[in-house]
Amino acid sequence: MIDTSDKLNASEERLLPFGFFRSHQSYIVNSQKVREVITWTRNSSTLVFEDNEK
Repeated sequence: MIDTSDKLNASEERLLPFGFFRSHQSYIVNSQKVREVITWTRNSSTLVFEDNEK
C-alpha cells in the first residue's frame, strides 16, 4: 500500500524546481501565483492568490 504522504513528497520534489513549495502537510503551492502572505500568529498565516481574471 502506498501512503498518500509519500505521493505528496514525490510531487513536491518533482515540482520544487518550478517554483512550488510545501505550505502545509497537505498542500503544495505555486509561489508564482501567491500575491500576498498574511501572518496571523507565529505559526499561522494565510496565502492570497492572484485573481484568475487578471
